[in-house]
Amino acid sequence: MKNEEKLTNYNIQQDSIIHLLLRLKGGILVTQHHEGVPFDVILTRVIPGGDEIDFASFYTGQLLTDTAINAAAQQILNDGNVDHRLRCYLPVGAMAIFGVDENTDSLPANLNIQRSQLFNVQHYNNHWILHHVDFENKKMRVFDSLQGSIPNIKIQQHQNQLAKMFQRRYRIETNTWKYCRPTNVPQQIDSYSCGDFCLAYMQELLRGELGTIGSLNPHEVPKRRPNIAMGLLRNDVNGRAMLDATPTATPENRTNSMLAIFHRRQQLRSAQNSLKILIDENNGDIILQNSSDLRDALEATIRNISTSVTNLPPGQYYIQSGQSGIAHTETGSGLTQESKRLKLVDDTDTSGPVKPRDSIKGHTHTMPDGSRWKSRGSKNQWDRLCINKNCPRLAQKGHECASCENGRVPITLTHPRNKEEGFEYEDKGIRWRARANHKYDKLCSTKDCHNLAESKSGTCRSCQTGRKGRKHPINQQDGAEHTDQDGIRWRCHHSIEPSTDRVKLNFRRICVSEECNNLESDFNMCWTHLRICGIGFQPNGESMIYIMIWSNLDNVPAGVVCLFTSIMELSKAAECHVQQQGCTDK
Repeated sequence: MKNEEKLTNYNIQQDSIIHLLLRLKGGILVTQHHEGVPFDVILTRVIPGGDEIDFASFYTGQLLTDTAINAAAQQILNDGNVDHRLRCYLPVGAMAIFGVDENTDSLPANLNIQRSQLFNVQHYNNHWILHHVDFENKKMRVFDSLQGSIPNIKIQQHQNQLAKMFQRRYRIETNTWKYCRPTNVPQQIDSYSCGDFCLAYMQELLRGELGTIGSLNPHEVPKRRPNIAMGLLRNDVNGRAMLDATPTATPENRTNSMLAIFHRRQQLRSAQNSLKILIDENNGDIILQNSSDLRDALEATIRNISTSVTNLPPGQYYIQSGQSGIAHTETGSGLTQESKRLKLVDDTDTSGPVKPRDSIKGHTHTMPDGSRWKSRGSKNQWDRLCINKNCPRLAQKGHECASCENGRVPITLTHPRNKEEGFEYEDKGIRWRARANHKYDKLCSTKDCHNLAESKSGTCRSCQTGRKGRKHPINQQDGAEHTDQDGIRWRCHHSIEPSTDRVKLNFRRICVSEECNNLESDFNMCWTHLRICGIGFQPNGESMIYIMIWSNLDNVPAGVVCLFTSIMELSKAAECHVQQQGCTDK
């Protein structure tokens, strides 16, 4: 009976908080607390897609979350005032999205693939490492603060996936990249600062000083967290309200105090959720017999944390709008989700002039200083336009575009609009082909070639190397087969593109065996013929005797390679090879 009373008291306390949050006054949610604000606030302007949990990871001793690393890395780029066409950060999670539907929208379309550098953070087994991509020299470097903790094959798989993304987005061949791995980078001395080291490596590389990475102090790197967190808070409307709540304290002390509160709130939230799950999943009798120790420990944790300050400082905050029937404010909050505020304040609560939010793609905006900006139409990203008023091009390092800087007249090309995919036309000797999204690609300058042109030469790769381009029939039915000019058989396969619901034609090779209709796997043969014992020939002329089934890390079937090119009996040849070489898996 005593335990049942405890459960009732616990539920009453939870209901009191809920009723407090749902109290309404004049159609606007009013929640005042003499010790501060007890509910969660929105921090998505400073950490897109994140919340208090991600910001709490900046507390000392905690592992940075993926959202926190993304926000901090983007802030490092913004604070460095870099040209985003030459320095780019690929968010954590972009690789997973690409692996599902080959979506490359996270890569900027206007990236300078001749001179730019790209940064990406890889996660594996609770560890973060930094990948640095040098487009100018076609190199991929890895910076690991715990070298050897991630298997090399996992790093190579990540780099190969990056190369595939660049091939799909920028048409850069995957075999042009050189993979490097430095060994003389400073190592972390704790178990949690791997994300901090990724950000520190990135800061040094942005300065263009690869050699200075070795001078990083492992004791100093984790201490950079408060400065990063303070910068993020200053860029957020709720963050500024938190910092302004204690104006007498130094900004560093205010930031450390907020991180401690976020950490305690996360601990309290986790303990309360665990206790709720324990109560929901068990009956009262079972709790008394089997789960009393765990329940007592959780209740003790909740009591201990509650003795410290867990409420946010009193102030005016945006809060989550749930299913409470609260009327929405008429003014635009500038946040990425529906929101409410305790008290209406001026929406332009910023440190200076800002660009409009949620603008359409291509919209231009002039700032008070005269600079012009063009919207990308997503994630509130803007590109600076040339300072010359009538020039529509993007500015380079300075205030002018490359054409105006060199005294050239900008060439403006207007393509035909509302044309079907595949439509081709010629303008001043250059041929263009329409995409499904109404954009155009330049075609090869060779008259009868229908391949896309390379960016520099104006011709396609096939015409540059002298190879014949492979051309498949169009409008083929699913499962239709055809033989190309080289005698290779192909089978058509239909796939649906998730983003457009369009049917995409894919052609795959058929096994080289004339009587076989299976698809090719390796060596121009299907899996069935690869697994049959027999003799095959490698490209270098060596013979291969298939006497067993074995797969390497790349899942390529292999057998026994030997120098017996003329044999009468397969088993006898294999036996001779074993006796001579002493192994069967070479």
